Amino acid sequence: MSQTAVNNLGGASSPAALVVTSGAIALTLLYFAKFFHNLPEPVLAAIVLMAATHFVKIDDLQRLRLASPREFRIALLAFFGVLFFGLLDGLLLAAAGSLVMLIAHAARPSVALLGREPLTGEFVNRARYPNARDPLGAIVIRSPGAWLYFNAEHIRRSVLEMVANAPDGTRLLVIDCSIVPRIDTTAGTTLRVLARSLKARGIKIALAGLRDDVLENLKAVGAEEDLGPIVPRRSIEDCLKQTLRSDS
Repeated sequence: MSQTAVNNLGGASSPAALVVTSGAIALTLLYFAKFFHNLPEPVLAAIVLMAATHFVKIDDLQRLRLASPREFRIALLAFFGVLFFGLLDGLLLAAAGSLVMLIAHAARPSVALLGREPLTGEFVNRARYPNARDPLGAIVIRSPGAWLYFNAEHIRRSVLEMVANAPDGTRLLVIDCSIVPRIDTTAGTTLRVLARSLKARGIKIALAGLRDDVLENLKAVGAEEDLGPIVPRRSIEDCLKQTLRSDS
């Protein structure tokens, strides 16, 4: 790491610089090592630190903190890991931290309540667009990413909470699956349980933007027994019109 820093400071621009640097180190070890024999280790450490100081870019870290706090925490973990445990162990610690954070995020995905944007008619996240309006008699939600065995229960609880806070007279829950690449067996079973519990309250579930492969997975777990006929690639608007029209 320090050798790379020295090369960068010296303006190295080709792999030949590594050969020259390695040759200089070999000459130093062979003929000049005796001059550094009694040099205190703190002095050697200071030389290495001075060579590597330009690797720490405070401005870039500040921009990273504002742009992505999650990635900023990983950067700090890598920085202090390398500082206290060495280069290899520090990078392994940062990689492990990234993996843990990724799994934690996947285990608790966001569940957004959608509304129709008055100007465009598109369904958008109401938390970001306060002017978006709920469709009459229905609520629309979206949970991006795969629905898997370790996050299905979190999604179900979040949906039930949103339904509990929905206006009176809600008869339909539309789930936007356009950015759901996979629903595994456990998540499919959880979806069936959700459909049964909502049916007891007089609320139907319609799936919008469903991919063909996801549809096959749902049919394999018998989801149509609780959801009714499942059609792929329906728009949110189609789900609202067809389901509410059939109820009326």
